[in-house]
Amino acid sequence: MPKLHPRLLFLFSELAPNWQSLLETILDLNSNILIDVVYWDSSNRWSSFNFKNLDRLRLIPKSIFASKAIELQQSCYSLIYCAGWMDKSYLTFLFNLRTTCNVVLPVDDWFTGSIVQILKHPLRLVAAQVFFTHAWVAGPWQYSYARALGFSKERIIHHLLSADDSCHAEIADDRFKSQLKKYDFIFCGRNSPEKNPQLLIKALHIMRSKGVKTTAIFIGSAISNIDISGLHDITLVDHCDFSQVLRYMRESKFLVCPSSRDYHPLVVHEALLLGLPVICSSNVGAVPSLLVNSINSFIFNNNSCPQLVKALESAISLSEDSYSSFVSNAKLFAMRLSPSFSALSLLSLVSPQPTD
Repeated sequence: MPKLHPRLLFLFSELAPNWQSLLETILDLNSNILIDVVYWDSSNRWSSFNFKNLDRLRLIPKSIFASKAIELQQSCYSLIYCAGWMDKSYLTFLFNLRTTCNVVLPVDDWFTGSIVQILKHPLRLVAAQVFFTHAWVAGPWQYSYARALGFSKERIIHHLLSADDSCHAEIADDRFKSQLKKYDFIFCGRNSPEKNPQLLIKALHIMRSKGVKTTAIFIGSAISNIDISGLHDITLVDHCDFSQVLRYMRESKFLVCPSSRDYHPLVVHEALLLGLPVICSSNVGAVPSLLVNSINSFIFNNNSCPQLVKALESAISLSEDSYSSFVSNAKLFAMRLSPSFSALSLLSLVSPQPTD
């Protein structure tokens, strides 16, 4: 029997750097696989990111997805990844394909018991079982949520999200010394209530009132709208490309994630890969997967400014030896995730193909 080429279909929202790393790894692991990628081309915060053209991978803009739907439905895919239920045209496409191959739902959220989640849960429970065969989870909290959505243990795979682990290779060891860093703290995220940069601003004001001098940089959409009057040595950067974000992270001592609610932000893994310890809210979904308090991070109770101030003060008071230990532990825990782990987990759902 002739060798068949398994085909994978990814129905993405935005094309981000971590997805390129995953797709490259899949293609490297299996030289026979062909991949089709549909992506939102009308709204993409990563528009400045240049997604590479890869052999055996076809990019299909969402704007022409409708005209390609019949062709794609006849492509005999071995596996389909769909970025959740936010795109109704994706769900319509999937309706008749669920019985022909495995269809994977990514789960980076977790159950918090909020009113919105409780009201939407019955609909999501039905959608999960109608359109998807498997859940792909980011960590322990997300695993519990997948179980609540009706997926059995056998229908759940792990290692959903990973940053590109090649980004740390070029960092020289001497850059890990705290005295060589330009900024004490870095915030990476948009200026929004859930990302909560205002909590960090409030904490920095309190530290300044105590006479504690710090430097910080904030990077993200609409960050320049933040009021930093009364603070010194604060840098605001609205937009920059991914390589520039990594450069700013290399120049910082600690990443700060004050989010009041965040799923499983890749920036935490990116920071750890660079040997950057994290100061993190307890309501960030990456905490149980990657962070251990006082080992590679300082974790504070969600929305608690006094606890955030204490964490910031603890961070900048570390001795050089203690900081080096945090850096080493950051890199160690970063190894819990990788594009290879993610790719192999997903490929476990691809049925073996007949060969000669």
